[in-house]
Amino acid sequence: MKDILRNFIKDNGKKINLQLGEVSKLKQLGEGGNGLVYSGILNNQELAIKFLVEEGKRKLVRFKAEYFNINLISRDKSIVSYIDYDEINVKDNVFPCIIMKKYDGSLKSLKKGIEVNEEELFKFYNFLIKTIKLIHKQGIIHRDLKPENILINDGEYVLSDFGIASYNEEMFSYKPETTEKERLGNYNFSAPEQAYGGTIPKATMDIYSIGQLCQWFVFNVTHKGTNRKCFSEVLENSDKIEVLDSIINKCLANNPDERYQSIEEIIEDFSFKIDAKRKADPFDEMGLLNDSIRRTDPESYRKIKCVCDNNTLKNLICNINNEEFKGRHLWFSSGNSNYYVDRLEYLSGNSILLNETELFIEKVWLYSNDSLYDDLIILQAKTENIEYYDIDGEESTHVNIINGEYYIKPEIAQSGYAKIDNKIIKLSEVQNEYRDRYNDIKYFFIGTEWNCSIVPENDDVLEKFQSYEANENTIKELLKNIRKHKHINVRMRL
Repeated sequence: MKDILRNFIKDNGKKINLQLGEVSKLKQLGEGGNGLVYSGILNNQELAIKFLVEEGKRKLVRFKAEYFNINLISRDKSIVSYIDYDEINVKDNVFPCIIMKKYDGSLKSLKKGIEVNEEELFKFYNFLIKTIKLIHKQGIIHRDLKPENILINDGEYVLSDFGIASYNEEMFSYKPETTEKERLGNYNFSAPEQAYGGTIPKATMDIYSIGQLCQWFVFNVTHKGTNRKCFSEVLENSDKIEVLDSIINKCLANNPDERYQSIEEIIEDFSFKIDAKRKADPFDEMGLLNDSIRRTDPESYRKIKCVCDNNTLKNLICNINNEEFKGRHLWFSSGNSNYYVDRLEYLSGNSILLNETELFIEKVWLYSNDSLYDDLIILQAKTENIEYYDIDGEESTHVNIINGEYYIKPEIAQSGYAKIDNKIIKLSEVQNEYRDRYNDIKYFFIGTEWNCSIVPENDDVLEKFQSYEANENTIKELLKNIRKHKHINVRMRL
C-alpha cells in the first residue's frame, strides 16, 4: 500500500488534488507502521499531509478520531494543529489523509541540536506537564508519548500523533475500538502494563511516559531496571534538579498504583518539595504582605482602615504583585474553602480579576500590625445587580474573551473555533481567556498561608462573617476570634 501511494505521487508529478486545492512539490518526510507523512505546497503555504496506508475499519476509525476529536478540544500551540481531513483515490484504493501544519521536525530528529541544561530540561518538562494535563482534563489518554511524536516549531515543543489515544466515551462521538488482545504503545517509552491486551487506559500510563521522556532527554536512553541514573549526576545539583529527580523516580514506578495518579498530583508534589527546599520563612512571607498593605495605605498600620477609591484598589493589587513571594504562598478564602491565588489583576474602575472571576469591589478593608500573622486584606465585593457580559445582545455571567476584545459564549469556545467578523478562527491560535462575573460571596480574605485569615481552623469564623456588615467593630471582633487559631509554624515561633 505504501508503494502504491508513493508511485502515484511520483507518477503524478509530485502533486495531488484535495478539496482545498492542488498540493504540489510533495516530499516524503517520514513513515510509521500505518502511514506516510509528506510535505507540500498549497496556496503558496507549506504544510504536511499524513496518509493512512493500512486497510481496516478499526484503523480508519482511529485515524478519523485523531482528526475530529483533537479538533474538538480546547488547546493551545502545544498541541498539533490539524487543518482538514480528506481522502484521495488511487486506482481501487482509498487513502485517508490529515492536512496539518508543517513543523520544523520531531524531537527525535532535532535532538542533537538541543543543548541539554537545567533551563532546557525544565522547558521540556513543563511542556509535558502542561500539555498532558490539558488533554487529560478533556478525557484523552495519549498512550504513545515518544520523541517521534513530539514536534518542534520555532524552538517550542508540540504534542502530536494521537493515533492510539484513548478518548472518554462520554465526551467524544468517535470511539475507536480496541480488542482485548490489542497491545498499544511502544517498548521504550510506554508503561509496562500497556504490553498486556485489555488494560484499561489510565492517566498513569502517560505519567510513566513523561518519566521516560525526561530520562531520554538528558541521557538519550530510557531507564530500565533499578538504580536509575539521576539528572544531578550530569547537571548542576540545584534544588529544582534534586526535586525533579524524585518526581521522575515516582513516575517510573513499574506498579501503576505507586505512580502519581494525576498530573495535578505531580504539580502539587513538585511545588511542595520546592517550597520545602526553599525553606520559606513564614514571617518573611507575611512581612512581604505586611509591606504591601502599609505601602498602599500607611494609615492602616495598627488601625482598621476602609478605602473606597479605585486608585487605592489599583495600588494595592500592584503592590501585592510586586512582592516576591516564594512558591505558592498567597491564598484567598471566603470561609468555606481556601484557594491559591493564581492570578490577581486590576482591570479598571472597581473591577479586578481573582483567578478567573471578575469581581466588582465596593470597599477594601486593611489592617497591619508588627505581629504580621493577624494582618488583614478584605475585599468587599458586589453580589447583587452585577453587570452582565453582553454577547451579541444576550446577557451572560460568563464569557470567553478573544484577543481582549470579542465576547463569545464558553459553550461555543469549547468547539475550538469561533466566528469573529464573519471569519472562522481557530481559538488555539489567538488569545482566548475565560472569565466569570457570577459572585455570591461578599468578603474575600487575601493572605499568605500563615496568616490567621487563611488558617483552615478559622474557616467557620470567616464564613459567619459573611452574614455581617463590615465595620470597625465587627472587624475588631473578627480579629479577636481569628487570633485564637494561629498557624502551627507561627505558634512555634512565638
